[in-house]
Amino acid sequence: MNVEQAVNLDDLRLLAKRRLPKIAFDFIEGGVDDELCLKRNREAFARYTLLPRYLNYVSTRDQAATLMGRSYAHPFGISPMGILGMFRPDAGLMLAQAAADANIPYLMSSASNASIEAAAKIAPRHGPAWP
Repeated sequence: MNVEQAVNLDDLRLLAKRRLPKIAFDFIEGGVDDELCLKRNREAFARYTLLPRYLNYVSTRDQAATLMGRSYAHPFGISPMGILGMFRPDAGLMLAQAAADANIPYLMSSASNASIEAAAKIAPRHGPAWP
């Protein structure tokens, strides 16, 4: 199986497990300490089922959201993921660029290998960066 054949997060997880070094996979996949929060998150998501609505008119759908006085294309963003640079050089800056391209919030980790100044050049104050 490859990325194009993956149909859910479990498929992507298995692909990542096969490809990444064990230390990298364990860091990215795991939770902190006793992983109770990770367990609770999975249990919370398991309580809901997404039901697709087929044959609905979707050309006028809009997911735009306003957060802290700024308009974004979607009601979600990229959360802080520290020391990604250990797994891929400039990963934090790649995420900043992806957020800027998608017009979604990007929260830079305090453990990022990139500087905040470098991220600010990619996502300037007039764009998806927060004041």
